Amino acid sequence: IEMLLSSQARLNSLRSQSALCDVTLEAEGVCFPAHKIVLASASNYCKILFVGNLTRAGSADSNVRLKAVSAAGLKNVLNFIYSNRLDLSLQNIEETFKAAETLLVREVIKLCFSTRSCPGPTVLLL
Repeated sequence: IEMLLSSQARLNSLRSQSALCDVTLEAEGVCFPAHKIVLASASNYCKILFVGNLTRAGSADSNVRLKAVSAAGLKNVLNFIYSNRLDLSLQNIEETFKAAETLLVREVIKLCFSTRSCPGPTVLLL
């Protein structure tokens, strides 16, 4: 488990430096560089998008505009994907849920449902 967490921390570090990123997700005009392989492993939407485009066209799109998602919600979901840490509050739970629902990130969807009854901010570590 320690090696897995260490690898995850290194991937998150690469993302924060925009190093080796091969896709950009955009919401509300805010761009988030990321790694297709990491997104595809956590998001069924991204898996379908990247694998489907690769099969049809030879290479998947490197820019993905998400129209129905807020930048704050997307940022929170991406942070979860790269760190297994999800910061939820009454202020951000709806937009985080919407981003997770759009990207089909089941773990975040479940966490949003399970924390709706909890008052105050919640930081979840998996």
